[in-house]
Amino acid sequence: MDKVTNFLLNILGPHSSSVFYSTRQRFLNLLLVILIITFSFSFFENVVLGNLEYAMISVSSCLFTCFMYYLSRFKRIFQPVAIYVFVFLLFLLSPILWHEKGITKTSLSFLFLLILAFSTYIFDGKVRLVFVISTLILMVAFSIGDIINEKREKLEFVNYSIALILTAAALLSVGYYSINRFKKEKQKIEELSKHDYLTQLLTRREGMDRFRYLIHYSKRMKRNLSMIMMDLDDFKRVNDTYGHICGDHVLKQVAKSINKCIRQTDIAMRWGGEEFLVILPETNRIKAYVTAERIRKDIEIINFECSEKSFRITITCGVALFDRSLNEEKNIEKVDQALYKGKRSGKNMTVVI
Repeated sequence: MDKVTNFLLNILGPHSSSVFYSTRQRFLNLLLVILIITFSFSFFENVVLGNLEYAMISVSSCLFTCFMYYLSRFKRIFQPVAIYVFVFLLFLLSPILWHEKGITKTSLSFLFLLILAFSTYIFDGKVRLVFVISTLILMVAFSIGDIINEKREKLEFVNYSIALILTAAALLSVGYYSINRFKKEKQKIEELSKHDYLTQLLTRREGMDRFRYLIHYSKRMKRNLSMIMMDLDDFKRVNDTYGHICGDHVLKQVAKSINKCIRQTDIAMRWGGEEFLVILPETNRIKAYVTAERIRKDIEIINFECSEKSFRITITCGVALFDRSLNEEKNIEKVDQALYKGKRSGKNMTVVI
């Protein structure tokens, strides 16, 4: 019994704590499996009835749904594509199925129940509303159409018009939703790539790109540009004594402290490990020193708590004014020298060059 249960669960998605598989992904796979079964029954029904043309439509739909299931179950990166294409084709088939009756009434009603389930669970906002209303109208119209056809009265023009209008509305909604979601996902990925996953400060690459822009501005407008290089004192001891999880907690708190003490126009990036670099536009040495001291003193008074123990940590800062006669590498070396001068002089201080 356990083997059967695990087999059924694996059809919907990996049943393992080591693999993250969301409920929404399993839901999609379940609907695809149900639709595969529906198309299969329709295929055998049409073969028995001798409707070979409809049997070919059913088997083609079944094979396509199997391919969508393969993408959704084993190639999760393509799952959004599977969703959009699948719903797109369901609505695209609706006027054809309506007129031709290629699938039985039960299967046809069930098909639109699947669309309703998709739209209710997967989409959101106005797109969900359009799908729900469209699907409900289609289901009601199908029922009315069946009653009219039983009385040998035909309203094919009305049937086609309703089906095509609702299909167009649904497809436009899918297109809008797909484009909008793609833009949001792209923006989200870009934002994640620009920020360090632990401290949420800018990554070194993104920070340097913005730094170069400020360099051009500083040179063109002949404005001051200052740099602060910071390094946590004896950070290795924290990792060795309290563990790396505690060390990560310290880095997060230090990053918050840095953000709290600088302006919105300043650039703070994680330079590497426990080193941080802050770029201050429109700032001379004295103001940069004041900012560095504000950060240093703020971190010095933080009471870190890890493993039921509390401790404090200090930071050393090096400050330098950007020299427009030197390139960016030479300026980074200059502020780095200020930092290590502070390290050699006893740590927990700010040194200006």
